Order: sequence, then C-alpha cells, then structure tokens
Amino acid sequence: LMALYWSDKIKLGAARVKGALGAALIFGALVVTILHDTDLTQKLFKIELPAQFDPLTRARGWRETARIAGDAREKMLTEEGRPVFIIGNHYSTASEIAFYLPDAKKNVRGNPFVFCLTEKHPSNQFYFWPSYETRKGQNAIFVREVSLKRENPKLPPKELLAQFKSLTELGIFNVEHRKTVIRRIQVFACRELQ
Repeated sequence: LMALYWSDKIKLGAARVKGALGAALIFGALVVTILHDTDLTQKLFKIELPAQFDPLTRARGWRETARIAGDAREKMLTEEGRPVFIIGNHYSTASEIAFYLPDAKKNVRGNPFVFCLTEKHPSNQFYFWPSYETRKGQNAIFVREVSLKRENPKLPPKELLAQFKSLTELGIFNVEHRKTVIRRIQVFACRELQ
C-alpha cells in the first residue's frame, strides 16, 4: 500500500520522496539482516549484544543441550545395560533435544526415546503422542532448564519421583554461546520406571 501511495506522489514530482524511500529500504534491510543473525552486531559494529537483549538467545545452545543429554544417556546405557530414554520437563526442551540429537532424530518414527514429562491434562502436543509410560523397568535421563541466577539445584518434580524407583542428580551444566552462559540445565538419572 505504501508503494502504491508513494508511486503516485513520485509521478507527480515529489523528488525527495525517492531518496527517503531508498534510505528506508536500506535501513529496513539492515535491521532485518541483523535480527536474523544478531552475531553480526559484533562483526559490523564491534558491539557485543548482551544475552538478555538478544532476541535469538532462546534459539541458541540447543545443540549443546542435546549433546549433554545424549552424553548422560550414553553413559547410563553403558553402565547399566538397560534401555535409557530422555525426558524433557517442557515441550520445547524435549522437541529441541529430539531435533538436535542425531540418534533421536533417526528413531523418531520407529522407536522414539525423547519424551516430554507426562501430565494429567493436555497442555501441549506431546500429551497426544505416545508416552514413555509403556517403558516399565527402563531408565531415563531427565533434563530441565533452571534459572541463570539461581545457584541452588531444584528438587525433581513430584511426578518424576512417583514414576521412578530412584533419582540421582547428575549436576547443573552451563550452555554457552560466544563464551556467555545463555542456559543452565539440570540433569537427573532416573532408574527403573515403575
């Protein structure tokens, strides 16, 4: 609509409008480019964008998060010899791990091993998908995001305590982007689904 409106004005002789439209187009292209890759602020302007102001922070660090969960799963699988699946506390955690963990991606259709923590009422699409409740006797790795500011570990969810014979905290791990911690995840080893 703007182009239609101003094209008539330009035809009528508003010469300065052409320059303003060109400047607006260049400015808009620059802003859109930077918002699609905020790391460009460092390269172009030598400005380090703080994580709390970076709109892409939530989209970063998932490959590392999946690696941490996958390593914990592999270690538990090796030590105990029984199948191990992964549980994310939130649908975004579960879906990002399933996407970035190569083994999980391969088994999505046939034998998925990344799930969202089961809930009594539907709050996301995972509620309607097959659950881990059929994996009685198996072990799991539970992964959840914790506050960047909070130092003390959180207790595991009550639902998880009721579902497994025992839970062991494996620690809180920092996920970094450009040497800045953007996410902290807490990992639990859950033994024998009941």
